Amino acid sequence: MPGIYRSDQRRDHCFISGETKHLRADDAAIDSKVMLIPAGNGGFKLGMDLDIRLPSIPDPAQAADLVQVAHQVCPYSNATRGSIEVVLTVNGTQL
Repeated sequence: MPGIYRSDQRRDHCFISGETKHLRADDAAIDSKVMLIPAGNGGFKLGMDLDIRLPSIPDPAQAADLVQVAHQVCPYSNATRGSIEVVLTVNGTQL
C-alpha cells in the first residue's frame, strides 16, 4: 500500500565522516521519510527524504560538506545509489 513511513536514523551515520573531516556531530538528529513513488508503469519506486540537523555545526558549508561526505561513504547509500531517489536537507537547507 503506498504511503509515507517515518523512522529515526542512528546518529553515527553523520559521525563517520566527522572523524574523516575532523568535525564532530555528536548532537546530530536525522528524521527520515520513506515514500513509495508511482513509477508510471503500474509499479512503484522508493524515495527517501533525510532531514539532518547538526546543531553543533552552524556553518552551512561545513554542515553540507559533512553530510555529503557521509552520504558518499555510507554503506546504505552505496548499496542503493541510483535506485532510490534521496533528498538531503541539512539544517533546513536542501542540498
